[in-house]
Amino acid sequence: MDEKFFDVASPASKIKIDIVSKYFFSWSKVIAPRTPGNIAYIDLFSGKGIYDDGTKSIPVLIIESAIREKLIGKKLITIFNDSSHSKELSKAINSITGINSLNNFPIIKNSIIDNDFAENFSKIKLIPTLLFVDPWGYKGISIKLIQSVLKDWGCDSIFFFNYNRINMMIDNPILDKHLNIIFGEKRAKKIKSEVKNLSPIKREKLILNELYEGLKEIGGKYTIHFRFTDDKGKKTSHHLVFTTKNVLGYSMMKDIMAKASSSFEDGVPSYTYSPILQSEINSLFPKITELEFSMLNKFKCKQLTVKELYQSDSINKPFISKNYKEVLKKLESEGKIIANPPQEKRKPGTFGDNVKITFI
Repeated sequence: MDEKFFDVASPASKIKIDIVSKYFFSWSKVIAPRTPGNIAYIDLFSGKGIYDDGTKSIPVLIIESAIREKLIGKKLITIFNDSSHSKELSKAINSITGINSLNNFPIIKNSIIDNDFAENFSKIKLIPTLLFVDPWGYKGISIKLIQSVLKDWGCDSIFFFNYNRINMMIDNPILDKHLNIIFGEKRAKKIKSEVKNLSPIKREKLILNELYEGLKEIGGKYTIHFRFTDDKGKKTSHHLVFTTKNVLGYSMMKDIMAKASSSFEDGVPSYTYSPILQSEINSLFPKITELEFSMLNKFKCKQLTVKELYQSDSINKPFISKNYKEVLKKLESEGKIIANPPQEKRKPGTFGDNVKITFI
């Protein structure tokens, strides 16, 4: 790792910190009241806890949120691991105001994360756990590690997917072993055989699709990613990937990632952070006109509420609730749907979740 990485928190790092810490807060608020026992947050590559410029990183923000929320502070078990910076991390955590109010003092380790770690983890029955895996490169990420967490109730995973490094790895036979660990041998072979001669955008779509399918096979029914570009805003650097068995967790993370987007096209979030906005960013995602077309075809002659429509149609699509409601307003004005109550009996410009929609 470049030791200068922790000098100043980059804008991309701040976005990552924001996404993960916000999801932890939302997840813990949902899970803690629903389980009689403890919940856990595990961070396998925690870093120093605080950047040299004073920016708080994820471990500190997680603990501070637990201190503020009594139920979370009572139930939360935190395990922070970093093989290079455990001393600095320990110092940062010990200096947090109110740290001793937690029922479970944070556990700090300096283990090396390898295949044996994932194997041992898979044998443990976990309490509801949010796992965050953010290695410097690609070592430490494996399909087996993610599976070892998803197997148990209430467990979600967020991980750093170093697309730039993994993309280069595909064309280097010497690194096949690492590719197999990340995707599984069967999917790794498929990727290597199918990416040849593809454009960069199609290549990225294929790799992400195989990642999604691989996660689905091990229990990650719902997956979403957030894209980070290089400094010029032209090439993908990495993705922050979230996977879960629960649609509520997916919806919460989708909202968080949408708001973190650098750009929107017709109100559709790019789920991308780019320091320099480029038109290619949104080319990875469907456009709002495609949502209108697909809704008219999928729901023809059907009746359902706005909420039911969104929940049944938005999975694995970039569109947020606001996008659906904007399209519905357009369709209503064009006479292509019937809304109950009708527009004149609703607040101007609104489409509440309980409004019933009939597609003509």
